Amino acid sequence: MDIMQDHYDSAPGGSRTKGVGMVGFDDEFTDIVDYILRITYRIWEGKQIGLCYDYYSDDCPVYTMAGITIGAEEVTQNTLITLASFPDRTLGAENIIWGGNDTDGFHTSHLIKTSMTNLGSSDMGPATGNQATFFVIAHCVVKDNKIIEEWLVRDNYALTEQLGFDVHEVAAQKASEPSQKRLEDWYQSELNRVSSRVNHERQAFSGCSSKDPEEFINLSKDQRYKDVLEDLKSRMKRRQVEVGDPFHDAKIVKLWLLQEEEGRTSNYKAKKQWRWKYLDHFPSE
Repeated sequence: MDIMQDHYDSAPGGSRTKGVGMVGFDDEFTDIVDYILRITYRIWEGKQIGLCYDYYSDDCPVYTMAGITIGAEEVTQNTLITLASFPDRTLGAENIIWGGNDTDGFHTSHLIKTSMTNLGSSDMGPATGNQATFFVIAHCVVKDNKIIEEWLVRDNYALTEQLGFDVHEVAAQKASEPSQKRLEDWYQSELNRVSSRVNHERQAFSGCSSKDPEEFINLSKDQRYKDVLEDLKSRMKRRQVEVGDPFHDAKIVKLWLLQEEEGRTSNYKAKKQWRWKYLDHFPSE
């Protein structure tokens, strides 16, 4: 199967050899990273918005801070709305990390540096003509050549600020708007899911023989563990020497304590020549 056989391919050229471990995906994709990069470019830079119907499942939920959309149709409409506001939007991949397989599905987390010009009204306000560059994270679950679940987070503070709006006013406006019912239902379902796994019973610390909550602390003074504690202290001292930690020297610690006391009891900020002398013991970079 090749979705692009009847379409102009706007994505940069690449290998046409299908990668190992990509069963259920079009032959053109060499691996899951290639899949994410290629379809993102086609939909956004290539303006082939209709491909959302091919690369998103009909029941794919997309979770954002503003609400939840369901299915390829809503993804397509939201993409068109965004491009109407920012027609020159580009999505540069800073990094993609992934896990999973073609049997159970892949998880991909796509760090995007996106740049665009505000030429149409947006959910922030009227068009400003300003350019903006900010980060977005798109985390997807992908199986059989389609995205079946997605989470989107974008730096709304940076976007709002660069568009020229007051970030506090926009935040207050957004906070005053009623929450999407679909989002509220999801929040409640997640709360119920997590709560159902918590029994609120406090478990006793398995290393204590009694129910004394201080017993774990008191063990440090227990003579039965004297040898263990001395061994730990010795190892810590050796490690301090190995890494060049000046505080392995008791004299430097004493100097630091004296200067710390001086700093707390005098207005050292008013003394232009005053400095922390114990810093001389640290190696300069």
